[in-house]
Amino acid sequence: MINQIEWLQSRRDFVKKMSFLAGASSLPWFMDSCTSETAEGKRTANFDSSQFYILSKVHNILFPRDQFGPGAIDFRTVEYLDWALSDENLDKSNKDYLLNGIKWIKEASDEELSKSFSNLSDSEIEKLINKVVKQNWGESWLSKNLTYIFEAQFSDELYGSNIGGKGWKWLNHYPGYPRPSADMIYDEVFETISK
Repeated sequence: MINQIEWLQSRRDFVKKMSFLAGASSLPWFMDSCTSETAEGKRTANFDSSQFYILSKVHNILFPRDQFGPGAIDFRTVEYLDWALSDENLDKSNKDYLLNGIKWIKEASDEELSKSFSNLSDSEIEKLINKVVKQNWGESWLSKNLTYIFEAQFSDELYGSNIGGKGWKWLNHYPGYPRPSADMIYDEVFETISK
């Protein structure tokens, strides 16, 4: 039986490895394209309040806060995803796929549990995610969300996530220097080199 310290270390190792893979898998995308617990009522540029709520709940199931460390809500993963989807260079099919997945989750809630997603308890949401992940679209959509969760955990807070470097501190990670300034974030740099 694994003790708590071993579990914490293996979770950190897992997160570090998955974060590296998420970052590496997003490099081709980069080159090609050169809160409250419930988040009720919150909206962003790309998500209405219902979509924000669903994503917050799904992200918190995929990467929950526990006694060993912070979770998706602490990294502000939905806000990061909103920032990423606002990128004009992002492939439209990628954005559509992420948004359509929210609709599919709502439909799965109605079909699998005969309840609206907004009426599900946290344990019912977890049960729904366990059913959805067994479907091809569900595994793929949830995996893409995990990529954004890991990116949010390691991004600079200028991108709207990882405020105060929570992800860095939790994993004892030291960001590269110099860190970006407001006029040297991805959007600005990409706009400069594409002129």
